[in-house]
Amino acid sequence: MKVAEETLCLSAVHVSRAMKVEASQIKEVAGRAVLLVDDQPMPFASLGALLGLGPDEVAGEGALVLVVRSQGATAALAVDRVLEESVQAILPLKGLMAHFPHLTGATTLADGRLAMVLSAAHLIASAQGTLGLRIPRAPAAARPPAAPRRRILVVDDSPLTRELIGSLLEAVGYDVIMATDGMEALDMLNGSLNGYLNGNLNGGSNGPKVDLVCTDLEMPRVDGLELTRRLKEHPTHKVLPVVILTTRGGEEDRQRGLAAGANGYITKGDLVRQDLVDVVGRLLG
Repeated sequence: MKVAEETLCLSAVHVSRAMKVEASQIKEVAGRAVLLVDDQPMPFASLGALLGLGPDEVAGEGALVLVVRSQGATAALAVDRVLEESVQAILPLKGLMAHFPHLTGATTLADGRLAMVLSAAHLIASAQGTLGLRIPRAPAAARPPAAPRRRILVVDDSPLTRELIGSLLEAVGYDVIMATDGMEALDMLNGSLNGYLNGNLNGGSNGPKVDLVCTDLEMPRVDGLELTRRLKEHPTHKVLPVVILTTRGGEEDRQRGLAAGANGYITKGDLVRQDLVDVVGRLLG
């Protein structure tokens, strides 16, 4: 299914039906939106709002809704689009990725992209108002003692992927800043974006100090390959380790990334293990 610009998955066993909302079905009970489905009221929320991917408002007439059931509870969740139903293996989340209770696993789509599988139970609880579903930060106790803290620039055009990678790296003690594509990353490093003028320099006269760059491969404007080339050609930024994190796992793609100067090349499917944390730790060790 499509939520904002993200492709996400739900196990079909938890989806009882998909339907279009009629205005007469939308009600309010105790200050919360409910949807009447077969004359039965159930919590009603936008999945994008629950995940922090869209405005915090209730969907209206004509919205596409999935009726989700789990552990005896039910909720109606509005989504932008249902893409397809297919039989795919769900990979369990291991290591630090298991800290995200709103996810039950990951799966590979037909085009090779990685998609996260959402927990129906947590979605329902959040729609009921008993849980917050925005991507959690791991507790401070999970962070090993380390000083000084290293800073990593995460570059990805997917908001959800940026947050997942950022949370994963913060959980093991790194500071994280983020960019939406290679152009924004270069602007940040060269100090031309307001809001990053901190005097802690790494090449640009006003840019933020960064110890490593973790970048997606396919992005608008400046993609990961071009970003890597430009960094490695820069008189100061060339010392920055660059890790490419991508859905493209073919050997030819990997060789292109390494030829551009990348110090590491990881497929997003390997996020379910500790590959990224291990590679970053080795490069910054």
